[in-house]
Amino acid sequence: MNSRTWMILGLTGLWFWACQYWYTCPIKEVGYSCKREVVKPVVKKPTSAGPLLFAWEDATPITNNKFPKLKSDVLADMTDDNILVIYGPYTNSEDNTSTFKNMGLARANMIKELFIEDVPKDRIKLSSTKITEKKQMRRGTWAGADFKWKKGKQVAEASVNNDTGKVVELDDKALIYFPYNSVEKSESERIDEYLTELAKRLKRSKEKVVLTGHTDSSGAASGNEKLGLRRAKMIRDLLKEKGIKANKIITRTEGEKNPIATNETELGRIENRRVVVQVISN
Repeated sequence: MNSRTWMILGLTGLWFWACQYWYTCPIKEVGYSCKREVVKPVVKKPTSAGPLLFAWEDATPITNNKFPKLKSDVLADMTDDNILVIYGPYTNSEDNTSTFKNMGLARANMIKELFIEDVPKDRIKLSSTKITEKKQMRRGTWAGADFKWKKGKQVAEASVNNDTGKVVELDDKALIYFPYNSVEKSESERIDEYLTELAKRLKRSKEKVVLTGHTDSSGAASGNEKLGLRRAKMIRDLLKEKGIKANKIITRTEGEKNPIATNETELGRIENRRVVVQVISN
């Protein structure tokens, strides 16, 4: 072959090598001769050595080999009838990425799962503690959860005096709670938010809502029958104020007939004073 042929073959080979290199290195980033910058993941360095830690705007608890001892110490104070109150930490600076009122309650709810095998669910109450943001909290992990055992009566009294109100949403219904011998729900942004969302749902669908009032066993059964109905009608009136027509709301009462907790304790009676909210197809 003459020199011109060799030149053409050489240039062709060089072209194929350049194309292969460009594909394997800059594009696919593979190959022994390929040098590329490796971006290392950001690792949050612990700023506390505690057994139960949290990261910024994240409700998931981080445990380590110290957690079993903490859990054992907490369970050591458990008696036959006391209530475990879990206090989750939060700061006002965090965005609330949960469906709870604040990140502290969301964290307490996640901590509850770590104790549920040892403490009955109905003996765990959630609370929160506001803490001050400290340096490096946004980039590190930090502690702040607290645990207190309280007698059932103490928790019940705190619930009666608590002005935050209570809504418990279940799979197919929701429960709205009332103070003793009252037809006025506790003032609560959470309850108002729930009823606002319920009103939006009812407006855009053909569904109806059934409101069933319940009471504890205090007083005469006939009086509790009427009290339960008045509670249901109070929730009805709030929905009407939010634009729901009366023909989409059904009110009922069961009085003291269908308790969901014992009426022998104040805590149980609080659980029984409720309106059950259930959406049904038209």
